[in-house]
Amino acid sequence: MRKFLTGLVILAACSSPAATGGDASVTADGVVSDVGVVDAAVDGTATADAGADVPPPQCPSLTSAVTEGLEVVPQTTLHLLCDAQNGVHVTACAWQVQAPAGATETPQLTLSRNVFTLATSQIGDYTLCATVTYDDGAKNCAAPCLQVHVLTEDLAHAELTWNTPADKDQSDTGPCAGADLDLHVAENLATKLPDQDCDGAPDLWYDMTADCFWGNPAPKWSLADPQALGDPKLDLDDTDGAGPENVNLGWAPNPGPMAYEIAVHAYADCGFGPSVPKVRVYMFGALLFESEGSVAGNADGMLHTLDLWTVAKLTADGTVTACYQSGDACSGKGKMWQAKGDSCVTHCYHPPSGLAGKKPEAPSSCP
Repeated sequence: MRKFLTGLVILAACSSPAATGGDASVTADGVVSDVGVVDAAVDGTATADAGADVPPPQCPSLTSAVTEGLEVVPQTTLHLLCDAQNGVHVTACAWQVQAPAGATETPQLTLSRNVFTLATSQIGDYTLCATVTYDDGAKNCAAPCLQVHVLTEDLAHAELTWNTPADKDQSDTGPCAGADLDLHVAENLATKLPDQDCDGAPDLWYDMTADCFWGNPAPKWSLADPQALGDPKLDLDDTDGAGPENVNLGWAPNPGPMAYEIAVHAYADCGFGPSVPKVRVYMFGALLFESEGSVAGNADGMLHTLDLWTVAKLTADGTVTACYQSGDACSGKGKMWQAKGDSCVTHCYHPPSGLAGKKPEAPSSCP
């Protein structure tokens, strides 16, 4: 569960037990306003009188580090360390963390034994800045900043995030604490499921061979198709709002010309109402495609419970084809996979009966 915010900066501080008794605080609005300003020399000498025109003291060399390195994959937990050199002792270390642009998460720092950990769930750059207090009470003259690049090692990576306007706290967690949208990535294999999305072919969604989703998070495409891009894996099923949900597609020695379809299903809104989904597709670590779902058939333009948004097709050469429809295909007034039109949305899309796991809500508007 993550809060729908963009680039939120938070401050967390840890101190050695000798300095503060081991207490630590984590706030969601703390931005250090005096970074770069010190009022004492770091070597313990007294500061000049107020108004004296003296140069700033020389700061000791600070080592701030991320144990896992500066390039990691999504879902990596970072361990943040800082220490001073030349025999100077650090009594407290504070971190500022800025999430990647467009992130839906509030960065969550956790303190354990004076080491902060940070979970990274979205692709992009996390900026980490340390503010250090030394044993003489001085602070470092400037906040040394690190940039951690979160990128996928897989061939392709699909990411779903969403905003539910009526959910005023999208950072809370627990059963039905937010709307539940689900990411689906399927290889275009032959299936025997009914054609609920009305595209003229048996559906891929919820097929236990073709579809990678919460009920089938790691299907073995390579067993059904030796030329598949690679076996996919769903990182996380976020059931209480905002996302992200990620599907990674691995490498394959001989990828074939198959198309891989991407969809979003509004599984349950838990009373919070409709949501606005966004899907990003990365290939070789670079952003290839981004789209925000807009539902022409709903007055508010958002995704309602049991709406299924067929987003796009992806091929091994990096081509992404967005799905548009000329009208409601299931009412016989349009067709899917057109060059332009409205987003491809199927209303009242029911998962197959007998599907194990979580149960969808069925709004009164759906038969």
